[in-house]
Amino acid sequence: MAGSGKTEAGKIAGELGFPVIRFGQVVLDEARRRGGVGEKYEREVRLGLRKKYGMGALAILSIEKIDTLLSGTSVIVSDLYSFEEYKVLRARFGKDRVVLIAVCASPRVRYQRLVTRHFDPESDQQALYRSYSREEAEGRDLAEIEESDKGGPIAMADYYLINEGSVSEFKGKVLAAIKAEVEIRN
Repeated sequence: MAGSGKTEAGKIAGELGFPVIRFGQVVLDEARRRGGVGEKYEREVRLGLRKKYGMGALAILSIEKIDTLLSGTSVIVSDLYSFEEYKVLRARFGKDRVVLIAVCASPRVRYQRLVTRHFDPESDQQALYRSYSREEAEGRDLAEIEESDKGGPIAMADYYLINEGSVSEFKGKVLAAIKAEVEIRN
């Protein structure tokens, strides 16, 4: 869910040398292409893409990029928004090659993070770390649960990382999950 630490987990994996693909970037790129910004506009873009491609839209639109990057290493995909996207990935790459890490935090913690985020509006990081009002955060949560079946991938996760402590503590959890998975694969 928004504010749980998915992007931070992706950054940590990226620091280890793994390529990271953000499904949310598909929405942000399309919103920018259309000249819109903000959660309300992004929601419209997400819904439009799903109407056109189905609930697995973001996975479908990212498959080619994932294929290209997979030739050299494992790929981290961040921001899995629907159970259908999970099924698209499993169908394409096989159930044994898709590993889900659910990054979780309580709504109280996530909303506090989202309300207090600060960023440079000129920075490309704006899209990754924009702030939300509490009402926007709650609205996004409800929309993602009701409209995209986001609970499915969370329920099917191979690892659950609770992110309610320090960044350092969370980094240790991400590294431990990646290390465990690498050991299983070798």
